[in-house]
Amino acid sequence: MQRLTNLLRTLGLSFLFGLTVADFSLWHLHQDSMSTPYIVWDGSPSCDMIDQSVYFYPSGDVSGDKTGVRCESEDMNTQGDCIFASDPSDIDIVEMNFHSTDPTWHWTTYKNVGYPLVGLDDSVWGTCSPPTVPQPEFYCGYSYAYRILHCVGDQPGRTLPSAAEINQLIKS
Repeated sequence: MQRLTNLLRTLGLSFLFGLTVADFSLWHLHQDSMSTPYIVWDGSPSCDMIDQSVYFYPSGDVSGDKTGVRCESEDMNTQGDCIFASDPSDIDIVEMNFHSTDPTWHWTTYKNVGYPLVGLDDSVWGTCSPPTVPQPEFYCGYSYAYRILHCVGDQPGRTLPSAAEINQLIKS
């Protein structure tokens, strides 16, 4: 149902306003019972996608040219990372720096103001939302992943990259 809603929303906005609406999900990957990197995908990742993913590591500082993900919640460890067992709806701030040079893909989303996806220039690029059920949504051998956020770019004049674009550009 969620995919149908997103599809209808995308088609409706694109038709009405000539927008290209892109979206991606931020996943927290865990391997061998260890909290490891974040990955970005359009939908649910597959086992093959894990090997093809660009890993974005947790950090307390992702400013400037420091790529990675900074996450703040009441259940934080010392590296700017939200503990994987936390309910994603308890996350207060997620800052994502996927690419620090042109094109700059650096956004922050804030729970206290409804999860807008805010760029470095304080403009809103879209909206994000945590999953409604905080549980692993993906398993592959000893790896599993939690969806932390789903972000949709829905602002005129702002084109949010798809997860495939993010992974492709970083790898090239």
